Amino acid sequence: MKVKIGFHFSISGGIDRAVDRCLDLGCNSLQIFTGNPRSLFSEGLKEKEVELFRDKIGSNDIKLVVVHTNYLINLASKSRFRISFEAFYEECVKASKIGANYIVLHPGSLVDTEREEAIINIVYAINKVTSEIENCPTILLENTSGSGRQLGARFEDIVTIIDAVILKEKVGVCLDTAHAFQAGYSIHEKRSFLEFIEDFNSQGLLNKIRLVHLNDSKTPFASRVDRHWHLGVGYIGEFLGEIARFFASMDVPLVMETPWGLDEDRKNLATLLDWLGVKL
Repeated sequence: MKVKIGFHFSISGGIDRAVDRCLDLGCNSLQIFTGNPRSLFSEGLKEKEVELFRDKIGSNDIKLVVVHTNYLINLASKSRFRISFEAFYEECVKASKIGANYIVLHPGSLVDTEREEAIINIVYAINKVTSEIENCPTILLENTSGSGRQLGARFEDIVTIIDAVILKEKVGVCLDTAHAFQAGYSIHEKRSFLEFIEDFNSQGLLNKIRLVHLNDSKTPFASRVDRHWHLGVGYIGEFLGEIARFFASMDVPLVMETPWGLDEDRKNLATLLDWLGVKL
């Protein structure tokens, strides 16, 4: 399978078990948390489990490893910036240890600050980790659904951050299809999707997309409510197949974050493979 396809896999039982789950489904790409996603700091990775994870990755046809930062990191917050930065730094160190290609970061929420100050803090954090951590994975900024005062619902925020980062080769974009739809980008129809791509290209972002989170939406267009759903049966629907084919043709990896469950994963994978016209 030439196309890079995978899911966000559970690390229950140890991070190496995520590799087993990936291989059991027949995928060649995986995304994981390195600890509890609802805890700012998690227990550090033991040397033995890191070695086991890397051995399994190296001895199998795994083409992509992605780490997703935990949900509590908010580099856009003034009062929580220091502790969020410490947690982000730790996440990047762990991602480097396991040999991850990318680490996905939500820009954060403007709970107690304004856009300009928040962006300065985010850029500082990215510059710091990419310059100090050996083999730091490329940081991928993920667009958001726009709930509350989330930064990154408009791609102009991501452009501004990337433009200010020093090591531009160490920063890219993770496009979440559900989030874009929920934030008000009409990617669910051909004409508007092509306009979206043209606008993306004009902002210099198209060639910065390193990963697509291929998710359908459980909530309606422009809802600003982040709920992922199974491929083709949400509000984006069958046009998600067109989106998948477009990015697969660009060799952009497709990782699904659909609601967990082995049976559901198999169905979503079968749907995607049918859309792409490929076999495992």
